[in-house]
Amino acid sequence: MMKKIALFAVAQKSTVSEVEDMRKIFQTYDVEQDGAISLDEFRKAMHSFNYTDAEVVSIFESLDIDDSGVIQYTEFLAGTLAATSKLGEKKLQESFQTFDQNKTGYITTKNLKSVLGKDFTEKLASELIQDFDTDGDGKISFEEFVVGMHRQTRKNMKNLEDKFDEMGI
Repeated sequence: MMKKIALFAVAQKSTVSEVEDMRKIFQTYDVEQDGAISLDEFRKAMHSFNYTDAEVVSIFESLDIDDSGVIQYTEFLAGTLAATSKLGEKKLQESFQTFDQNKTGYITTKNLKSVLGKDFTEKLASELIQDFDTDGDGKISFEEFVVGMHRQTRKNMKNLEDKFDEMGI
């Protein structure tokens, strides 16, 4: 979940030029032109690339960051930026700084609660920290943040990256 939240921060900090190709692909997939890609629309778009249904569902679920059952544009943008290796050091630093507002070099539960709002309890913030906190000190360093962001991105986005390669993106 921490990775999903951080990807939203990355997508929000991306420039127009970085996302133009992604916007065009999103619009192509969004057949109903309702601003979201349903699983059915996604299946149809991926059909020509000979993915199994399980692979399509897995890719869809990795892009559906908020688990709403549809892929919103920001979710698509966040996932595809990661999959196409545009999630570089600068974007990761910007995303990290979104959470490290007091500039201590760490993301703490207090930082998360401040950024994510009153709906995020201390317990939930602690659980999010644990997602990336490899040394068990109760906070996330930039190095832990980078490792955490790339760990699942490589694993979950391989099929999507292959598809973009086929499309020449």
